[in-house]
Amino acid sequence: EGSRAMAEASVTVSDFQRQVAAAAKRLGHECEEEAKDPVSGYSIDVLIKPSGSKVCEGEGRLGVAVEVDGPSHFLGNGQQPTGNTILKRRLLSK
Repeated sequence: EGSRAMAEASVTVSDFQRQVAAAAKRLGHECEEEAKDPVSGYSIDVLIKPSGSKVCEGEGRLGVAVEVDGPSHFLGNGQQPTGNTILKRRLLSK
């Protein structure tokens, strides 16, 4: 499947992404960088896990996904996301 192949593409971790994860940890959150979404197969930049459990109560969720989208996720110098970014956002929001 096309989305699965895109999800398995190489992952790049930016300094900004590391800073976001470090800030979440300083705020007391348990985080996992580059966690794999079990549904789409995409890598989640920073997964903030719920306190005290692996899954949010009653919702079957892993936590809160934080995507750290730098300039390569947008067309030109604008705010229009690339097609790959739009697809990833759509699949992770399900």
